[in-house]
Amino acid sequence: MAKPARRRCKNGECREWFHPAFANQWWCSPECGTKIALERRSKEREKAEKAAEKKLRREEQKQKDKLKIRKLALKPRSYW
Repeated sequence: MAKPARRRCKNGECREWFHPAFANQWWCSPECGTKIALERRSKEREKAEKAAEKKLRREEQKQKDKLKIRKLALKPRSYW
């Protein structure tokens, strides 16, 4: 039977060596687990906000481009 692999805690302040009980466990204690989860959730929230802001800017730019095209269509040829 293979010996369970040791891992380091992914919490930046802790970094303790531990033997994980599960394959997807990155934390040594419940306190570290909650801290990692909160950090991950805040990163995901910031990423989603950034994506929404980018989408909004893209939509505004499309509207500006449409308006610019319509304005140019109204100008007579003698304008140039």
